[in-house]
Amino acid sequence: MDACHDSDKTLSLIQKMIDEKVFRAENTFELQSLGIALGDYIQYKNNDFHWAVVRDEYGRDMCLQFKTFAITVFPMTMISKRIEDGESVNVAELVSGLVDKVVEISKNGEFTQLDHNE
Repeated sequence: MDACHDSDKTLSLIQKMIDEKVFRAENTFELQSLGIALGDYIQYKNNDFHWAVVRDEYGRDMCLQFKTFAITVFPMTMISKRIEDGESVNVAELVSGLVDKVVEISKNGEFTQLDHNE
């Protein structure tokens, strides 16, 4: 996996699967699996992200948390929700926009600093 992440092949493989419509909008599980691969890529490329679990009244979800801030993103559904909504997905733009926005938020103080992770 590291070799795929290092060469950005992960993104091109995910993009190819999306472009070739390997999975339809109703294939939520498979699309969310692509989201897990996307999250793994994001975390590998940027060590400031780490996997965490968010619990709320609806259950638990995997997310990527940025540093020790209450800044979380949900890569598992980033692809599936867009495809289910009929949107086109450019994976490279999605990743770069996400990372840029999270870094911007972290720099301007629009977040809560967490004392610990559970």
